Amino acid sequence: MHKKYSVVKSLALIGFICILNSNLSAQNDTISDFAQDFSFFADEFMLNDELVITGEFIITGGRPVGNYYSAIYIQFFGGNFMNADFSEFQRFLGVENVDSLNRGIPTFNIGFGYFYRGFNAMFQFGIPIRSGDRSSNIRTSTRTFGLQFGYRILDVRICRAPSITQTFFIRPDVALKYHRIRLTNQENQTVHLGNYVRNRDLDIRFHQLTGYGGITIAFEFARALLLTVSGGYHWRLNTYPWITSSAGSRIITNDRINVGYGINVGLSLLIPTRWL
Repeated sequence: MHKKYSVVKSLALIGFICILNSNLSAQNDTISDFAQDFSFFADEFMLNDELVITGEFIITGGRPVGNYYSAIYIQFFGGNFMNADFSEFQRFLGVENVDSLNRGIPTFNIGFGYFYRGFNAMFQFGIPIRSGDRSSNIRTSTRTFGLQFGYRILDVRICRAPSITQTFFIRPDVALKYHRIRLTNQENQTVHLGNYVRNRDLDIRFHQLTGYGGITIAFEFARALLLTVSGGYHWRLNTYPWITSSAGSRIITNDRINVGYGINVGLSLLIPTRWL
């Protein structure tokens, strides 16, 4: 009886060891599969050479063209102009100041963004350009910040040589922008106290939020260098601008800045993440 029990116990132990080895093998297979899947995902995300962007057309002349999932997008030069109308402020600011403001809002733009599967997000800021009539003391300048989103509805790759491709794309954009418009009218000469009190120097800042909708067209004229042209329309997000003085005082108004079209021409650098 005791001998029979020992045999059964030995068989059960052998069976348990076999099951344990099977489970460990299955776990090892699962870990191996997970590692392979993760490696595949990393290769696809960072080093992919397959055609993956929706709506893309390839012109190759029979040669394959490399593609990418993601890229870093840098706009290192951009000239931007936004139409603006300050006519409602004429009764307080006068004709000359309003005429200077109505010439529009120009800035030099710099932007940093990220591209992924046709989607693009970019942060932009505008460097002020001082403008005004040299015959007067009126000067205006604008500083802008913006967050822009877009999606490429058309993405064309043209193969010029086995290792040389050019990109052309069309991308609708939407953006949120902040504009700080500064107006100064100061005398740079010695004046009588009475004249200064009657005609004080002017230094105020208009703060305006706008939404933007437009379209961007870009062409790669050299390796990773893009020439971009965009145009669209702005609309007010705050009905009345926030106005502050050089001393920091808050100025209340019921007048509005009427904004309109905007255009931008720039040079950009597109760096696929597989290059990094």
